[in-house]
Amino acid sequence: MISLFRKREVEIWDGSYMYDEHPVYSRDYEVPFAIIFSRNFFGNITGKVHDDVSKGGMKDEGKIKGNISKGGIRFIKRMPKFEGRDDLGNPLQLNIPHPLLHYNGTYNQSQNQYEGIWEIDPAIFHIKGRGSFKTGKSRGRWKMRRRN
Repeated sequence: MISLFRKREVEIWDGSYMYDEHPVYSRDYEVPFAIIFSRNFFGNITGKVHDDVSKGGMKDEGKIKGNISKGGIRFIKRMPKFEGRDDLGNPLQLNIPHPLLHYNGTYNQSQNQYEGIWEIDPAIFHIKGRGSFKTGKSRGRWKMRRRN
């Protein structure tokens, strides 16, 4: 008999993301990341993500939650602080949560990796003493390969 409550296996994945459009980085510039998550019997995943800050990634540890099933993967990346660029391309970090990053992909057997599209929905931020600002929709490509 298979137990539905068996111990979760910890998985470590190395990957990178690219932007479709960015004020500083070219379309092929890759920002590396590492994800550590556990997966249950139903394919639900929860874990942590770390971007490579030296390559332009976000500084803080993020959290992921999603699902892997039938060769596909979907997860949401939550970062604790907003990081982005202003209209002139200057770095911007605010002490408010970053908009949710939605990752969707499929498993590429020939490359032995997941790959897909990430998106950030537009958001409006209200900052006391500084007014409001709106972010546009962002999207790009991503890929990751299992380390362990």
